[in-house]
Amino acid sequence: PRHLVPLVAMGPHIENKAIRIESALANADLSALQYSAVKLISDSGVGEYASQATDTGLVSGILLNAPDGVTKIALVCTAGPCPAVAGAAGYVCATELMVPTSGALIAATAAKVVIAQALETATNGQTRMVRVAPRQLAA
Repeated sequence: PRHLVPLVAMGPHIENKAIRIESALANADLSALQYSAVKLISDSGVGEYASQATDTGLVSGILLNAPDGVTKIALVCTAGPCPAVAGAAGYVCATELMVPTSGALIAATAAKVVIAQALETATNGQTRMVRVAPRQLAA
């Protein structure tokens, strides 16, 4: 099921943003993948994103929790702001981000799937805020 959660940011002005969260059964132990990119598998479950080369087009969002088995519910942010783990190359604020391998995010290159835009700069292994908006870049 899809859930829209309104967020209100306080500051000089109030801004309303919606986060879309998908919930589905984990198709494996995903306990080590919290805040990493994952894929929804034909609406039947959530699985690990293995490689940009083999899983192009299938990145669905960022795993918000850490389900430890196939009987557990996975919560995946498929749109809006959420935390995400940076890969080895890291990224700078406002950069479009992709997933090269194993769910961590780096700056996007041509002909790849963009999963999000960086809202903060991150180095290897850091968890920082991104805005999730999965889409395929042109080849």
